[in-house]
Amino acid sequence: MRLPGAGAALAGCALLWSSCLQGPGANPVDPFKPAQQALGERIFRDPRFSQWFASHATGLNAPPTTGDPTVAVAANAAGPGLPSALAGTAVACAACHLVEQDALLDGTRMRAYADFARTSPVPDRGDGTAGTARNSPPMVDALVARPGPVFLHLDGQFVTAEDLIASTFTGRNLGWLPAESGAALHQLAHVIRGDDGHLFQGPDSSAMSYPVAFLAEDSRILPRLRLPAAYRLDVFAASDAQVLAAVARVVAAYMGGAALPP
Repeated sequence: MRLPGAGAALAGCALLWSSCLQGPGANPVDPFKPAQQALGERIFRDPRFSQWFASHATGLNAPPTTGDPTVAVAANAAGPGLPSALAGTAVACAACHLVEQDALLDGTRMRAYADFARTSPVPDRGDGTAGTARNSPPMVDALVARPGPVFLHLDGQFVTAEDLIASTFTGRNLGWLPAESGAALHQLAHVIRGDDGHLFQGPDSSAMSYPVAFLAEDSRILPRLRLPAAYRLDVFAASDAQVLAAVARVVAAYMGGAALPP
């Protein structure tokens, strides 16, 4: 469903919501990254995979009229909550892995893909869980090649980035209860298949829908934005599990290239 052209106020809300996804001081999604990293970054910032969005949105490509209270303020271990660049949206990977979204003009409050919390907040689902077991560890250089096995999260919970990503998109961090993993997988595939590119305004990579980006056959795609063959997928012919695997691959590519802005 596309955003109604007649609704000027709603269109303005979509632009505002798109700005909130990246934060008022944030750089736009960078179309000059390798195509797989640029697509992974869009998905990393997209809150439509969350349980809150699935249950509150009026349409897949239209912003909700309210925001998830979980991201209304940014949790702060040093004192009161901080203003949140994601207020009015919902939980996404970028809600806990901050860089410049909440940075001040003097450069303070810049993060290395981490948050300000002691334990990262998760959406309230009435199960007594208000936060994760730990805060978000910095992502910078997390996937740099090292001798020996890779351990991700501070307690080594995951050994591959793809496993971490798949668990996050279908798990408690995005508001899904353990018994809702099937619904979470369906929501992810629904967003990827139904996206029309409307909520990400800006560079040419942002205007491309997820199905077009993953298929990578449209002649209008610039060569630098065309996914390499290893990352491509016809999302309409693929199973939900295959869509999740493709999402995990491009987000892992983005994580592998994560670095602080110059």
